[in-house]
Amino acid sequence: MPESFLERITTATRARLAERMAQRSLGDLLAEARHQPPALDFAAALRPVDGGVRAIAEFKRASPSKGTIRKSASPRGMARHYIAGGAAAISVLTEQDHFQGSLDDLRTIKGSHAAAHIPVLRKDFITDAYQVAEARAAGADSFLLIVALLDDPTLAALIQFGRELGMEPLVEAHDADEAQRAVNVGARIIGVNARDLRTFEVDTTRLRDIRPLIPADRIVVAESGISTMSDVARLRGYGAHAILVGETLMRSENPSIALQQLIALPPALCKLAAKPQPIVKLCGMRTPEDALAAYEAGADMIGMVFANSKRQVTVEQAREIIRALPDDAVTVGVFLAEYLPEHRRFIEETIAATGITMAQLCGASSAGGAFADLGVPTIRARYRRQVLVNTGTTSYTELRIIPRIEPLIFHERSLPLYEAATLGEMGGAGRTGDWNEAANEARSYPMLLAGGLKPDNVTAALRTVQPWGVDVSSGIEGPDGRKDPARMRAFVRAVYATE
Repeated sequence: MPESFLERITTATRARLAERMAQRSLGDLLAEARHQPPALDFAAALRPVDGGVRAIAEFKRASPSKGTIRKSASPRGMARHYIAGGAAAISVLTEQDHFQGSLDDLRTIKGSHAAAHIPVLRKDFITDAYQVAEARAAGADSFLLIVALLDDPTLAALIQFGRELGMEPLVEAHDADEAQRAVNVGARIIGVNARDLRTFEVDTTRLRDIRPLIPADRIVVAESGISTMSDVARLRGYGAHAILVGETLMRSENPSIALQQLIALPPALCKLAAKPQPIVKLCGMRTPEDALAAYEAGADMIGMVFANSKRQVTVEQAREIIRALPDDAVTVGVFLAEYLPEHRRFIEETIAATGITMAQLCGASSAGGAFADLGVPTIRARYRRQVLVNTGTTSYTELRIIPRIEPLIFHERSLPLYEAATLGEMGGAGRTGDWNEAANEARSYPMLLAGGLKPDNVTAALRTVQPWGVDVSSGIEGPDGRKDPARMRAFVRAVYATE
């Protein structure tokens, strides 16, 4: 059987380690390590604030899977970018043969003014206490241990040795068995790598399956395959406290802005992303009583319609509704967004007057840049329109989704809404959409599913589509068109009961 990537890298690492061990004793290294300033608290740096996500920004010049990424990158310059972008810690690849790294890169970053007050992680293929001592002697505050490389006694011994030097390691797992082993040996910071280091294949859903095995008192770091805010939101929803991202930042022309965009989840979305079950938006509230019933039923988002419809509310009615709700309620205003200055002006004025948490934009131009930077996160409807299909022998019309600009969102702080309505409709008509089509989109990015949902069909919709959340209005109304608290409760129970 051919040697795997992991075996090849480890073989080269051990050969170089033997050379260094012959040149300098472990005792000398430990003496230097103990003269270093105390290691910074890596675990504390990774604990989220206000439901957000923390970032470990990685410095690496190359990788076995992608080749050279940024060979001439300045460690000191990248550290400045990472700190400006909001990094909670910096990871430095020190493996020489496949990642073009070195301990000198780590020393440079740790010694820079920019990184003086945040932890620095040595990321390498560590199998021996000598490498742990090297990390501390170079100024590292933490180090990486890869479960796949180590048996349990060695893994436990290296964790304990690191703690004796004041360092809490990041213990990396790639599958459920490795995650359980990390838990069993007492790892406090557990990384789940979406990349299998044996094959270098990436599975971004790996954390979803592994997270239930990790106790709530451990810190969980998502690693690899992270390039958009959408990825970060998904991983936060799976239960990650922090992300480790390198290639995306190293390739960026402006790494500080790239990092800011990755982790700038607005507070409302941070709160929702932290929930393990699908998000529930109950929409079309017209009275404080309706909204309180929705909140008490367990709604994660409470919607009010400001566009022309039978559910339309005034600004003053919306203020009364929001005043009646607890402070932690997430409220969404639904607006018509066309290429008219007065539409944007009305949306901005309503946001300012009511204090709604999010804005849901409907209309032909809702996906465009004319409604960017409204100051709150947005939900943007994806509409269908009739298109002519010519096969060469026959022609017919069908409904297709209008492509969004930058569909892989949380870019522009926006969440897509898959709506059964066609262009020119506002939704809320109770018509069910194509769930198989919606499922194809839901595999690519978080989205809300709307259209004809009811307490008796939302379970089937969730199992088919697997969206980030669901949005309902007419399906929680009684025959008189009023919101029905019993139907709200039944809808939320059906969502939470879905396996």
